[in-house]
Amino acid sequence: MKHNFEAESQTHLTIQGHLLDPQQFQLLSAYLDGEATVSERRQVQAWLDTDPKIKEIYLQLIQLRSRLQTAPVPASHSSVQQLATRVFQRLNQRTRVIITWGGTAIAALLVMTVSGNLGRVAMVAQSQNFNDSEPLQIALNEPLIPIVNPNAVSISVDQPIIPIPKAAVSTPTN
Repeated sequence: MKHNFEAESQTHLTIQGHLLDPQQFQLLSAYLDGEATVSERRQVQAWLDTDPKIKEIYLQLIQLRSRLQTAPVPASHSSVQQLATRVFQRLNQRTRVIITWGGTAIAALLVMTVSGNLGRVAMVAQSQNFNDSEPLQIALNEPLIPIVNPNAVSISVDQPIIPIPKAAVSTPTN
């Protein structure tokens, strides 16, 4: 596995006052981790043999690595089972909250729907009270609005219903 340290700009890294090219640091890090190819290992070995600043940085990185490996790991106060139990309790609590809010929203919609329908029922009841004062009349023999017989309607094409004014004719003048 190769390290993919990509510098955002081609600036040099400064380690304890020494300038180091990001590509050199990448190869040095891969060398330390045992992830360098054969040619990369040869390159780093050549640097270590010829460049004292790279050798000093290399020794510092080895020392840092050994300190990190021997650093004490803080003891956990709870077991994995206790941690898993707390995680699932939190998830259940969140689920209950979501269900509660969803149920509240559904109940509010139900109340609005029922109250809206009750308002309509009240309006229908009020309109029936107004209609009770006036009797309903149905015309059986004569319609209240005259009905036009479609067969009796005729429109003359030659004689328009409304007069159409004639357009003025202009003659060109030279």
